Amino acid sequence: MGDRVEIRSAAQTPASASTVAKVLEADSDGLFHIGSNCWVWSELDDRNSSQTAEQLRQMRRTAYPVTGPERWCVTFADYGWRMVLLGVLPEIVHDWDDDLFSDFYTAQYTEAISSYTLTADSAAEAYVAARRHFGAERAGIDPAATVMPLAFPFHEINSIA
Repeated sequence: MGDRVEIRSAAQTPASASTVAKVLEADSDGLFHIGSNCWVWSELDDRNSSQTAEQLRQMRRTAYPVTGPERWCVTFADYGWRMVLLGVLPEIVHDWDDDLFSDFYTAQYTEAISSYTLTADSAAEAYVAARRHFGAERAGIDPAATVMPLAFPFHEINSIA
């Protein structure tokens, strides 16, 4: 482990060398903040979640009725021992007559995508609470085991402080 990371630009030709584009320094705890500035990342997901992803995009473009100002829906692919975040949105009112809710639920159910609903002050806090809940609930699951998703769409959880 070092106290700095060099982000390099690719070599322009096979004979040329790469160049340092950015130097990231460790923070006071010796940690690097992946995901900020030029060191962006995405978690890979091999599950087909295209319908759910499209529904999330549709919801972001729509002014839909929400259950409350501090209610969130954290949508993720559930691998039993690992969760891959797909999105955090204000929780939609659970009105079965509403096509948007019905389509969102159906997409999650069809693609075996999970979601937690919970109360939190912000989307970021909802995400952290969902990760904590998931981690506490799944701590004993072997990554090599074949498991069924344990959370289903709109599974209500309590925040873990």
